[in-house]
This record gives sequence, structure tokens and C-alpha cells, in this order.
Amino acid sequence: MNPKIVAALELAIPAEIAAADLYVRLADKATNEDTRKLFQSLTADERRHRQLLEARYQTEAGRAYAAGPVRQLRLPADASEMLWPAALTLAINGEADAHEAYVKSASSETDPGARAMYEILAEDEAGHRRLLEAEYAARLGQPFSDYELESWVRE
Repeated sequence: MNPKIVAALELAIPAEIAAADLYVRLADKATNEDTRKLFQSLTADERRHRQLLEARYQTEAGRAYAAGPVRQLRLPADASEMLWPAALTLAINGEADAHEAYVKSASSETDPGARAMYEILAEDEAGHRRLLEAEYAARLGQPFSDYELESWVRE
């Protein structure tokens, strides 16, 4: 057992749980269907991240992760579509923080499998951030970015 990895996982797993919870609540409040679908997709990704991290926790700690209370990110009572800039900004910042944490974990990881897992999670979080930034730009009527254009052409 590597106590540093266990400690990192004990921080990362609740963060993934909180992110999934946030995206569920934002999807429920979204009145724009594309925004709702984006948050639903991000919910599924964050839940997959949790599964990956919990599997690694089982390997490192020799026991299943026991989820305790998770700090729920607060939304205003009237978190309607009028507040979408704040909601998207909150999500963008959360993804940036998660990306940074996974990059840091990958850089200090000596186990190749764990390093690869952290690198994949970091890439996923960076992709989430780009999607959220693209949604934000689209809501402002800004032109397509190269990333958006490439995604649109592939579809």
C-alpha cells in the first residue's frame, strides 16, 4: 500500500462524486436541451471516473472505498437558465482544478498503470473544460473554435 496514493484517492473520489452531483442538478435546472444533454454527459463521465478511482483505491488500500458525506456545491435556490454563465463558470473552474490535480498525481506516480489512469483522467477533465467553454462561447454567440469545428465535422 502506498499511503500517498491512498490519500490522493481519498481526495479525488469525493471530488468526482461532488462533480457528478453538481452536473445532475445543473441538468435538472437547464431549460436549454443542448445544455441539459451536456451536463448529463458530464455526469456519466464523472461517475465513470469515480469507478476508476474506486477500483484503484481497492488495489492500493486493500479494501473498498467507503464514501462518507460529500460537500455539495451550492446552487442558488433559483438556479434557472438566467444563471447559466455562473453555472458554466463554476463547472469550468471545477474541471480546471480536477485537471490540475490529476496532472500533479500523474507526475508524482511511479506505477505505470496508476500514472496512465491519472493521465487519462486529466485528459478527460481537460476535454470537459473545452466542452464547457465551447458551450459558454456558443451561448454568447461567439464563433466556432477549432475544437468545436473539428467536433462538429466528425459528427
